[in-house]
Amino acid sequence: MATTAWAHGQFGAAQIIDNSATALGITSIATADLNNDGLPDVVTSNGYSTGHITAYLQTVNGLAGATPILIDTIAHLAEEVSTADLNGDGWTDVVAVCRLNNEVVWYPNVNGTFNERIVLDNASPSLNGVVAGDVDGNGSMDLVVIGQHLIDLYRNDGTGMFTKEAILTTSTSPNILECMDLVIADIDGDGDLDPVTAESLGGVDYRNAGDGSFTPQIADPVIAIMQRVRLGDVDGDGDPDMVLTDFLGNMRWYRNDGATWASEGAMLTGITVKGFGLMDMDADGLADLVVASIGLITYHRGMGDGSFAAPTEVYNGGATFLDEVNLSDMNSDGRTDVIWSAPAGTLAYHVNELPTVVSPVEADASFALYPDPDMEHIAVRFSGKGPQQLAVLDVQGRPVRILGQLHLGDRIDLHGLAAGVYLLQAESGETVRWVKP
Repeated sequence: MATTAWAHGQFGAAQIIDNSATALGITSIATADLNNDGLPDVVTSNGYSTGHITAYLQTVNGLAGATPILIDTIAHLAEEVSTADLNGDGWTDVVAVCRLNNEVVWYPNVNGTFNERIVLDNASPSLNGVVAGDVDGNGSMDLVVIGQHLIDLYRNDGTGMFTKEAILTTSTSPNILECMDLVIADIDGDGDLDPVTAESLGGVDYRNAGDGSFTPQIADPVIAIMQRVRLGDVDGDGDPDMVLTDFLGNMRWYRNDGATWASEGAMLTGITVKGFGLMDMDADGLADLVVASIGLITYHRGMGDGSFAAPTEVYNGGATFLDEVNLSDMNSDGRTDVIWSAPAGTLAYHVNELPTVVSPVEADASFALYPDPDMEHIAVRFSGKGPQQLAVLDVQGRPVRILGQLHLGDRIDLHGLAAGVYLLQAESGETVRWVKP
């Protein structure tokens, strides 16, 4: 059988991107390579009445202390920012929604600069979100916009010419609706991107038939106003599940079987969630949570059944109010890093320091560790031939204790090892297997 290395989450110290007045009131965080140098950059929307859209360009030295570049200084009540190449010129553009003037604004990227502000629409009230994606399958990036009583699709012909169509209006719904948050994904595996919203009906996905029609699927018949939504494979079956939070910071999730949603109840009880991200942080194939709450950013490893391991503290800000979270690979090492913001004026990130995932290899024996996590001794149970040598490694892959050949009944003595995360390497013949201790 084959196996893959994994370990508990370890994150580096906070690297401050910006803690000036420019970082006040951040309402969303997006990432993309804006200047085509191969390094991911950061874009934020800032939602004060004199709001703005800001870019931070990464260098080979990282993002800490990056100079803010103001893309727009009149993005009044900017609510969300998204990135995509909208005109097919090979440069990633920026798009935002601004509540004060009901604007959907496109900022074309011309060789890494943003000198034009194109208002695509200013007729839709109380805009809350925008996401880019190829919704109609023509190879160009469309826009989906949400707001009060509306979900609008802006079809892109590939050159940046958009045609607005309504997915949801007050005339097409018997309910009084406001959509608060938006993501898009292929929910039912038919190859089409489906909008998924947190709204006044709860969590709703709008099944895309691929012909311009969308059919709403409400996740829960019990109506509850939801504020945020994220998608990820919580149960390990390959389908994106839905995780929602309400305005009180309560979290719940819904299992996706490809056709319907099943309510699985509350998650992370006892935590007032202000913002969160849902991605596989430890390369085990299961979605994990990174949560912003009052004073804390925490990592919660998914167990595959809707439960999560005890939280790992990523950042402790004391009484600082933390709310926005973005999960992206910022240093191109294949691991998903954590970006967060505080409304009082801080934008920062943490590097994910998990060990590099080892490609699966074949081994002639499977084994398990007891107890897990370990104490002073551990026992290893093998099926098959068993190992020729065992070694304990640190998270960088360096040996800290060579255990040599073991025999039936032997115990592994861990006295003297500092508290922390270690890898156990089991070598048998020409195969090597990595597991967590």
